[in-house]
Amino acid sequence: VGSMYDDLRSDEHLVASMGGQLEDQHRKISALVARQKQAERQVRAEEARLAADEQRLNALRAELQMAQLHLRSANESFVVGARTLSRDELSKLADAWLAEARSLDARLPDRRKSLATLRDGQQVLENQVSEARQTWRNRVRDLESQVARLENAETQLAMVEVLREAKTNDSIFQDQYGADQNRLEQRIDVALSQADFLIDGQTTRSELIFHCSPDAVADRIGGFLDPTPAEKLVTSE
Repeated sequence: VGSMYDDLRSDEHLVASMGGQLEDQHRKISALVARQKQAERQVRAEEARLAADEQRLNALRAELQMAQLHLRSANESFVVGARTLSRDELSKLADAWLAEARSLDARLPDRRKSLATLRDGQQVLENQVSEARQTWRNRVRDLESQVARLENAETQLAMVEVLREAKTNDSIFQDQYGADQNRLEQRIDVALSQADFLIDGQTTRSELIFHCSPDAVADRIGGFLDPTPAEKLVTSE
């Protein structure tokens, strides 16, 4: 029993430790999820910037093609959007568009590379979150198994305590049984010593005790005995 109690205390400490590990794992998952969401926001922002640059570059290319067509004509003024521009103004505007387009075109590779790096980081975080959650599930199963073992140990200890109590009660009963039997024998001895006749002329003391019913015992020794319930049990057996 002492060993069982030691094992139970050890299991309780283990369950408490596993509970602490689960809390640590939960904090780790929360931190990873927060980083994952931040990475997702960074990826979406970089995707938006890249899309805007590509869209602007395509628009500039269209404007440059239009300007090139205008400047090849013999016209001296051109309608561009809501404005009317001279040949010189359109030429300067086309130069600005070309410079911006070259800048965007040079920047796009770095933008794409940055986006790829962010996506790789996002994937790494997603994998880490997935692994952390799987570890969490495994530890939850381990904890549930350990708790079931702990509950089983507690049940076994409760049964041991019941058996111990039953054994103690049985010991008390046996002591009382012996005391009642001795008292009965003493009372029979006294009754026989006071009787002025022989029981059948042959009945022995042991036969009287172990073979006569309580009522017969009382009747045959002249009513000297008034058996108690315990005495009735003894004489019946």
